[in-house]
Amino acid sequence: MSEPRAYQWDYEPSPLTKESGFLTLSVGVFQWLPKARGKGLKKSKSIRVAGYMAEPERVYDKAQELCDRFNAAGVRAENPPAWVQKQYSVPRPFDMVVERSDELTSGRRGGQIHLLDFQASKYGQEYTVNLGFHYDFVPPFFHKTKIPLVEYHILDCAVTACIGHFLPENRPIYFPYGNDRASLESTLKQNVRDCLAVFEDVSRRWADPSWWLTERTEQSVRPWGRPQEEFHLFTACIALHLGHRQYAEDKLRELVREAPSAYYRQWYESLLQTAVERSDP
Repeated sequence: MSEPRAYQWDYEPSPLTKESGFLTLSVGVFQWLPKARGKGLKKSKSIRVAGYMAEPERVYDKAQELCDRFNAAGVRAENPPAWVQKQYSVPRPFDMVVERSDELTSGRRGGQIHLLDFQASKYGQEYTVNLGFHYDFVPPFFHKTKIPLVEYHILDCAVTACIGHFLPENRPIYFPYGNDRASLESTLKQNVRDCLAVFEDVSRRWADPSWWLTERTEQSVRPWGRPQEEFHLFTACIALHLGHRQYAEDKLRELVREAPSAYYRQWYESLLQTAVERSDP
């Protein structure tokens, strides 16, 4: 790979892979800028390209397309033209199903929503288990409106993780269905025990939602994760719920400015008023 040049647009591939257990990924497109003292280069603030882990190559193709276009047009990160968006999105794969299924179960504990998602492998011989965490005072991120607990999908949760990262292997794990009902039942029961142990830990760790306002970096909650904009939305909703209005308003205004479409911009704008009414006594 050639050395970057000053004012060249570039992108950084995500460390996540299809086997990571996450459904979505987000890639940053940035410009290399000269450092203040003139030695070396630094990255500008990123423009995000969001898409789905099932087709990461489409996200990278879009990122490269933007780099080529920005470089050809001489776009400068500090003063971009009006046609440059803060975020771009790659459409959902045509065969990706996101409706709730009987394989998904959720529960509420002390204002927290804990969700298990049994996800089949592409080839149908194995499955993995995803975990979702959310608060019931935060709107579901996929449905974007209040829904019954049983209708929650993994994409509604603020942060998600793959159970394999909490096991000794510390990596995504797919479990075989096996050849008989007894062995599968035994594996499923162990899955549930492992997931409940994880939720027991995080239910104590995140019992006070203000934790997210003091440890508010994506890296601090690994292996839990979600796209950056949804992480920021999560902390904004928590701040509103706790009465930290200025922090929340600043975050929401930033989300409105960087909204990938008018649909999201309207949703972000409406959230402030909705959340304020919800937090009032």
